[in-house]
Amino acid sequence: MVRVPLRSAHRHEIMVLVAVSTMVCPAPGLIKHFTRKETFLELHSRYNWPMKAVIQRVVSASITIKETGDRREIGAGMVTLLGVAPGDTQADVEWLAEKLVGLRVFEDADGKMNLSLLDTHGAMLIVSQFTLLGDARKGRRPSFAGAAPPAIALPLYTAFVQAVQARGVAAQTGEFGADMQVALINDGPVTLWVETPQ
Repeated sequence: MVRVPLRSAHRHEIMVLVAVSTMVCPAPGLIKHFTRKETFLELHSRYNWPMKAVIQRVVSASITIKETGDRREIGAGMVTLLGVAPGDTQADVEWLAEKLVGLRVFEDADGKMNLSLLDTHGAMLIVSQFTLLGDARKGRRPSFAGAAPPAIALPLYTAFVQAVQARGVAAQTGEFGADMQVALINDGPVTLWVETPQ
Protein backbone atom coordinates (compact mmCIF):
# COMPACT_ATOMS: atom_id res chain seq x y z
CA MET A 1 0.00 0.00 0.00
CA VAL A 2 1.06 3.61 -0.60
CA ARG A 3 0.14 6.59 1.55
CA VAL A 4 -0.68 9.61 -0.58
CA PRO A 5 -1.08 12.99 1.17
CA LEU A 6 -3.80 15.16 -0.36
CA ARG A 7 -5.66 18.23 0.78
CA SER A 8 -9.40 18.24 1.11
CA ALA A 9 -11.76 21.02 0.08
CA HIS A 10 -11.53 22.23 3.69
CA ARG A 11 -7.75 22.60 3.39
CA HIS A 12 -6.81 20.10 6.09
CA GLU A 13 -4.32 17.40 5.27
CA ILE A 14 -5.56 13.80 5.01
CA MET A 15 -4.19 10.44 3.93
CA VAL A 16 -5.68 8.18 1.27
CA LEU A 17 -4.71 4.51 1.10
CA VAL A 18 -4.52 3.15 -2.43
CA ALA A 19 -3.12 -0.02 -3.96
CA VAL A 20 0.00 0.53 -6.08
CA SER A 21 -1.79 -0.90 -9.14
CA THR A 22 -4.40 1.88 -8.97
CA MET A 23 -1.97 4.75 -9.13
CA VAL A 24 -2.37 5.21 -12.89
CA CYS A 25 -4.94 7.95 -13.46
CA PRO A 26 -7.24 8.03 -16.53
CA ALA A 27 -5.57 11.30 -17.52
CA PRO A 28 -2.77 13.40 -16.05
CA GLY A 29 -3.63 16.16 -13.61
CA LEU A 30 -7.04 14.82 -12.61
CA ILE A 31 -7.00 14.29 -8.82
CA LYS A 32 -9.97 13.61 -6.59
CA HIS A 33 -10.33 15.77 -3.48
CA PHE A 34 -11.25 13.31 -0.73
CA THR A 35 -12.78 14.19 2.62
CA ARG A 36 -11.72 11.10 4.63
CA LYS A 37 -9.49 8.04 4.49
CA GLU A 38 -10.75 5.68 1.80
CA THR A 39 -9.42 2.66 0.00
CA PHE A 40 -9.68 2.31 -3.74
CA LEU A 41 -12.53 -0.23 -3.41
CA GLU A 42 -14.40 1.97 -0.96
CA LEU A 43 -14.19 4.87 -3.36
CA HIS A 44 -15.66 2.94 -6.24
CA SER A 45 -18.40 1.40 -4.14
CA ARG A 46 -19.73 4.95 -3.89
CA TYR A 47 -19.65 5.28 -7.68
CA ASN A 48 -21.42 2.09 -8.70
CA TRP A 49 -22.37 3.52 -12.06
CA PRO A 50 -23.31 1.68 -15.25
CA MET A 51 -21.40 1.67 -18.50
CA LYS A 52 -22.38 4.88 -20.28
CA ALA A 53 -22.52 5.92 -23.91
CA VAL A 54 -23.38 9.18 -25.59
CA ILE A 55 -24.32 8.54 -29.21
CA GLN A 56 -24.80 10.98 -32.05
CA ARG A 57 -26.28 10.33 -35.46
CA VAL A 58 -23.86 11.83 -37.97
CA VAL A 59 -23.48 12.61 -41.65
CA SER A 60 -19.75 12.16 -41.18
CA ALA A 61 -17.17 12.19 -38.38
CA SER A 62 -13.44 12.02 -37.86
CA ILE A 63 -10.95 11.78 -35.03
CA THR A 64 -7.36 13.00 -35.06
CA ILE A 65 -4.66 11.80 -32.66
CA LYS A 66 -2.89 15.04 -31.78
CA GLU A 67 0.52 13.53 -31.02
CA THR A 68 0.84 11.61 -34.29
CA GLY A 69 -1.60 13.44 -36.58
CA ASP A 70 -3.22 10.10 -37.41
CA ARG A 71 -6.78 10.70 -38.68
CA ARG A 72 -9.63 8.19 -38.83
CA GLU A 73 -13.05 8.87 -40.26
CA ILE A 74 -16.48 7.49 -41.06
CA GLY A 75 -19.30 8.55 -43.35
CA ALA A 76 -22.95 8.36 -42.32
CA GLY A 77 -23.43 6.50 -39.08
CA MET A 78 -22.97 6.92 -35.35
CA VAL A 79 -20.37 8.45 -33.04
CA THR A 80 -20.21 6.65 -29.70
CA LEU A 81 -18.48 8.16 -26.69
CA LEU A 82 -17.95 5.30 -24.24
CA GLY A 83 -17.48 5.63 -20.49
CA VAL A 84 -16.45 2.59 -18.44
CA ALA A 85 -17.07 2.26 -14.69
CA PRO A 86 -15.04 0.04 -12.33
CA GLY A 87 -17.81 -2.52 -11.89
CA ASP A 88 -18.54 -3.00 -15.61
CA THR A 89 -18.20 -6.46 -17.14
CA GLN A 90 -18.24 -8.28 -20.46
CA ALA A 91 -22.00 -8.64 -20.02
CA ASP A 92 -22.31 -4.83 -20.08
CA VAL A 93 -20.19 -4.74 -23.23
CA GLU A 94 -22.41 -7.24 -25.03
CA TRP A 95 -25.64 -5.57 -23.91
CA LEU A 96 -24.51 -2.11 -25.00
CA ALA A 97 -23.11 -3.26 -28.34
CA GLU A 98 -26.33 -5.13 -29.12
CA LYS A 99 -28.42 -2.12 -28.10
CA LEU A 100 -26.51 0.44 -30.17
CA VAL A 101 -26.17 -1.47 -33.43
CA GLY A 102 -29.91 -2.17 -33.35
CA LEU A 103 -31.07 1.21 -32.10
CA ARG A 104 -33.56 2.71 -34.53
CA VAL A 105 -32.37 6.31 -34.81
CA PHE A 106 -32.06 6.57 -38.61
CA GLU A 107 -34.89 7.74 -40.83
CA ASP A 108 -36.79 5.55 -43.24
CA ALA A 109 -38.35 6.68 -46.53
CA ASP A 110 -41.17 8.36 -44.60
CA GLY A 111 -38.81 10.34 -42.38
CA LYS A 112 -39.51 8.21 -39.30
CA MET A 113 -36.81 6.84 -36.97
CA ASN A 114 -37.26 3.20 -37.92
CA LEU A 115 -33.81 2.12 -39.13
CA SER A 116 -30.66 1.00 -37.32
CA LEU A 117 -26.98 0.99 -38.20
CA LEU A 118 -27.44 -2.55 -39.46
CA ASP A 119 -30.34 -1.48 -41.69
CA THR A 120 -28.48 1.51 -43.15
CA HIS A 121 -25.05 -0.16 -43.34
CA GLY A 122 -23.66 2.77 -41.41
CA ALA A 123 -20.36 2.86 -39.53
CA MET A 124 -19.53 3.66 -35.91
CA LEU A 125 -16.75 5.88 -34.60
CA ILE A 126 -15.97 4.74 -31.04
CA VAL A 127 -14.14 7.03 -28.63
CA SER A 128 -13.12 6.20 -25.06
CA GLN A 129 -14.51 8.98 -22.85
CA PHE A 130 -13.81 8.60 -19.13
CA THR A 131 -15.23 12.08 -18.43
CA LEU A 132 -18.74 10.62 -18.86
CA LEU A 133 -18.17 9.26 -15.35
CA GLY A 134 -17.41 12.72 -14.01
CA ASP A 135 -19.27 13.97 -10.94
CA ALA A 136 -19.82 17.73 -10.84
CA ARG A 137 -22.38 17.85 -8.03
CA LYS A 138 -19.93 19.43 -5.59
CA GLY A 139 -17.54 22.30 -6.11
CA ARG A 140 -16.32 23.61 -9.45
CA ARG A 141 -13.88 20.88 -10.43
CA PRO A 142 -15.48 17.56 -11.49
CA SER A 143 -14.37 14.39 -9.75
CA PHE A 144 -13.44 11.41 -11.93
CA ALA A 145 -13.25 8.89 -9.09
CA GLY A 146 -16.14 7.02 -10.69
CA ALA A 147 -14.20 6.23 -13.87
CA ALA A 148 -12.53 2.85 -14.23
CA PRO A 149 -8.71 2.87 -14.19
CA PRO A 150 -6.98 1.94 -17.47
CA ALA A 151 -6.35 -1.64 -16.33
CA ILE A 152 -10.14 -2.16 -16.31
CA ALA A 153 -11.29 0.34 -18.94
CA LEU A 154 -8.95 -0.55 -21.80
CA PRO A 155 -9.88 -4.26 -22.06
CA LEU A 156 -13.60 -3.43 -21.92
CA TYR A 157 -13.24 -0.63 -24.46
CA THR A 158 -11.40 -3.02 -26.79
CA ALA A 159 -14.05 -5.69 -26.19
CA PHE A 160 -16.80 -3.21 -27.05
CA VAL A 161 -15.15 -2.34 -30.37
CA GLN A 162 -14.85 -6.05 -31.16
CA ALA A 163 -18.46 -6.70 -30.15
CA VAL A 164 -19.70 -3.97 -32.52
CA GLN A 165 -17.61 -5.34 -35.37
CA ALA A 166 -18.78 -8.90 -34.65
CA ARG A 167 -22.35 -7.72 -35.20
CA GLY A 168 -21.55 -6.58 -38.73
CA VAL A 169 -20.90 -2.87 -38.20
CA ALA A 170 -17.71 -1.26 -39.52
CA ALA A 171 -15.96 0.60 -36.70
CA GLN A 172 -13.24 3.21 -36.45
CA THR A 173 -11.70 4.15 -33.11
CA GLY A 174 -9.71 6.74 -31.32
CA GLU A 175 -6.61 5.81 -29.34
CA PHE A 176 -7.17 4.95 -25.69
CA GLY A 177 -5.63 7.53 -23.37
CA ALA A 178 -4.45 9.84 -26.15
CA ASP A 179 -5.17 13.53 -26.61
CA MET A 180 -7.62 13.61 -29.52
CA GLN A 181 -9.78 16.00 -31.52
CA VAL A 182 -13.19 14.86 -32.74
CA ALA A 183 -15.02 16.54 -35.61
CA LEU A 184 -18.52 15.61 -36.71
CA ILE A 185 -21.66 16.78 -38.45
CA ASN A 186 -24.59 15.80 -36.25
CA ASP A 187 -27.57 14.79 -38.40
CA GLY A 188 -30.86 16.02 -36.95
CA PRO A 189 -29.40 16.76 -34.49
CA VAL A 190 -29.90 13.39 -32.81
CA THR A 191 -28.04 12.73 -29.55
CA LEU A 192 -28.87 10.07 -26.94
CA TRP A 193 -27.49 8.98 -23.57
CA VAL A 194 -27.57 5.20 -23.13
CA GLU A 195 -26.69 3.25 -19.97
CA THR A 196 -26.48 -0.45 -19.25
CA PRO A 197 -29.04 -1.87 -16.77
CA GLN A 198 -27.98 -1.98 -13.13
